[in-house]
Amino acid sequence: MIKGMILGAGEGTRLRPLTSNHPKPMMPVLNRPIMEHIIRLLKVHNITELWCNLYYLPDEIQNYFEDGSNLGVRISFKVEDKLPGTAGGVKNLEEHFDDTFVVISGDAITDIDLTSAIKFHRERGAIATIVLTHVENPLEFGVVITDEEGRIVRFLEKPGWSEVFSDTVNTGIYILDPKVFDFIPKGQDFDFSKDLFPLLLEEKQPLFGYIADGYWCDVGNIESYMKVHYDALSGKVKLDIPGQEISPGIWVGKGVSISSSANIKGPVLIGDNSQIKDAARIMEFTVIGDNTLVDANALLLRSIVWSNSYIGESSTITNAVIGKKAIIKNRVRIGENSVVSDECFVDEGTLIKPGVKVWPSKSIEKGTVLSSSLVWGTSWRRLYFSNGTIFGLANIEINPEFSAKLGSAFGGILERGSEVISSRDANRSSRMIKRAIVSGIASTGVNVVDLQTTPPPVAHYFVRTEGLSGGVQVSTSPFDPRSVDIKFFDNLGITINRDTERKIETLFVREDARRTYLYEIGEIRYAPRAVESYIAGFLSRINIDAIRNAGKKIVIDYSFGTTSMVFPFILGRLGCEVVSINAFTDERKLAKTREEFLFSINQLSQIVTTLRADMGILLDSQGEKIFILDEKGSPITDEDLAYILAFLAIRTQPRKDVAFPVYMPRVFEEGLRHYGGNVVWTKSSDRAIMEISTRNHIVFASDGEGGAIFPQFQFTYDGMFGFAKLLEFLSIENIPLSQLKDLVPSYSLVKSRVSCPWEHKGRVMRELLEKKYDKEVDYTDGIRVFTDDGWFLVLSDPNRPEFHIYAEGKAIREAERLAREAAEMINNIIPK
Repeated sequence: MIKGMILGAGEGTRLRPLTSNHPKPMMPVLNRPIMEHIIRLLKVHNITELWCNLYYLPDEIQNYFEDGSNLGVRISFKVEDKLPGTAGGVKNLEEHFDDTFVVISGDAITDIDLTSAIKFHRERGAIATIVLTHVENPLEFGVVITDEEGRIVRFLEKPGWSEVFSDTVNTGIYILDPKVFDFIPKGQDFDFSKDLFPLLLEEKQPLFGYIADGYWCDVGNIESYMKVHYDALSGKVKLDIPGQEISPGIWVGKGVSISSSANIKGPVLIGDNSQIKDAARIMEFTVIGDNTLVDANALLLRSIVWSNSYIGESSTITNAVIGKKAIIKNRVRIGENSVVSDECFVDEGTLIKPGVKVWPSKSIEKGTVLSSSLVWGTSWRRLYFSNGTIFGLANIEINPEFSAKLGSAFGGILERGSEVISSRDANRSSRMIKRAIVSGIASTGVNVVDLQTTPPPVAHYFVRTEGLSGGVQVSTSPFDPRSVDIKFFDNLGITINRDTERKIETLFVREDARRTYLYEIGEIRYAPRAVESYIAGFLSRINIDAIRNAGKKIVIDYSFGTTSMVFPFILGRLGCEVVSINAFTDERKLAKTREEFLFSINQLSQIVTTLRADMGILLDSQGEKIFILDEKGSPITDEDLAYILAFLAIRTQPRKDVAFPVYMPRVFEEGLRHYGGNVVWTKSSDRAIMEISTRNHIVFASDGEGGAIFPQFQFTYDGMFGFAKLLEFLSIENIPLSQLKDLVPSYSLVKSRVSCPWEHKGRVMRELLEKKYDKEVDYTDGIRVFTDDGWFLVLSDPNRPEFHIYAEGKAIREAERLAREAAEMINNIIPK
């Protein structure tokens, strides 16, 4: 007999406040706990001997199901002392599984044919079979690629959009052989997706994926919780709807009383012993729990009301969720996507605006207009990280409340007593937001070193050299003066990784930040010598005498940024003749449109040629990117500059490895190899480029977009140091920059974009990966396909509904043709 294991230990943090008082498996769907639907499915497939591990509010689950006999199964429970990971929880019950068994999450709704999945597993002789399905948005799931026989060939847990290679995802349903226990360590936090499945792939064990046709929905947030109700009522998923269908699409439970003047329009479900009073309107896709009273003239549309609640006269609830034992008085209006939790009291005439969450047991006074969430803060938008950065409109999307909450989430992932830095640019919005973030961090017991107005390269250097735990930089977005960027970095001064982003996101969404005792609140101090420390370290890595003796004349545009507070002192020590423009901070000019950038380059070119300078440099306002002009006033392309800096790095260093993202010209590899260099190809994200620079053998890394990393000094983009190294090399070799530019091998590189709705991006990547190609295919980042004439690369943009296409050919015509062909392939996949 096949046995089953239900994973029921999760906390359901993304479903708060609905899960504040209830474990996620007990969330009602069609007035039955999610886990009951799972048990009923298992029973249909003759899986009746069950075990379930519990952790969060276990008593409610145990008291409801008892031994399972009421549902025709036998169920035993194990309450975990701590969360053991999904695979670790199954390992703890190893002695009960001596033959093939099924593992299934207790927090999803599905009607997948488990019998067929078990048959597939046995026919393949698998040690583990993952039940798979296709979804529109694969970001929150494990993404999987299988071969023609169903063997899994690639697996990635919860990717970012730039990493998505398929829309085929892990459902959290597994068919396992007891041999799998040999690969799960005892007593460790061990996860199926993050740990076990990658290990089985590495060990070349028979790991298969069964792509199921049925319905599956992970009830992971409020939106999906509501969606699963709509799907169930419309028949998209085969669930046993409780009650009697008194007319098409209208189900009612026992003891229901409906006034003859009430208007009921299906599909709807009304629970046992509920009452619908005169002229009340229960419109489509509404679910009403047991023992609930809907009073006269009330209107419910596409809403879920839990049991034992009251909806007052003339109240209107649209596309919202109402918890247990809630009292909604007369003439209350509750907007879409709102949540009013258990035992709340909402007095007459209250307006709850869309998206507001009200935590359990709260009272809202008569006539209140509630526009923000009640209890632990205001209404928070979801966090969207991109390369360790959160961005949005200043004081609208990113306001002080949001920022303080974000700061406390960041501090919450760190140990009490640890120390981080904060810094900002010269914009007043950045100052306001940074102070709110600092307050949030300090509230968690984490100390803050406030560098105030400081260029990011200085802040990154200070974190690493002072042994701090990380930091946060607030600055104006480079292309939109209305927006701000909040960038987080780790103890090496490099952009935080995706795991750290997720930890911050989780604490942010939970809205229950760590608080410390009065005298444990973090201290806030200043570091007046941070710039001096940076300058000293900077000069120790530069051949000062060579630059002094060369006596170069340079023109520099500071772009009104904070580097104008640091770099002039360095250039003075280097003995350069400098003509500076825009060498003061101006908060209104920190961002540049494309047109303004080109104007600045043209202006710089004119000054260089007029003054007969040796070169010109434009620093971005953050001091991280550089744009160079030669002595003739001709701009050097970003790709050419990356090659030149890589060339000088391998000429002056004993180690010869440099790192480029995969979209850079392939001919650079051949060109640098001629000088003893070796190119290490990396993913395109800033984190990936910075992370690879921490390896001992890397002497230079670049993003090919003006960012330069010299690991001998630090592992992040530093435009000031990158320019100084270029100046050093030119001084030693005593050659003009235009001559150095001639060393760059010729290449034909084309860049383009293709729009694609978010919901189809996973499908596009999956079909591109499944396509058969004649030549080599590289999966380092996105998909790069080689042809006889060159290659093309397709990358998913992490922030926009589009793909980036790069193509390199032997000539520009071949590159343009390859780019067109790649765009056509994408457009042919996107549903019309």
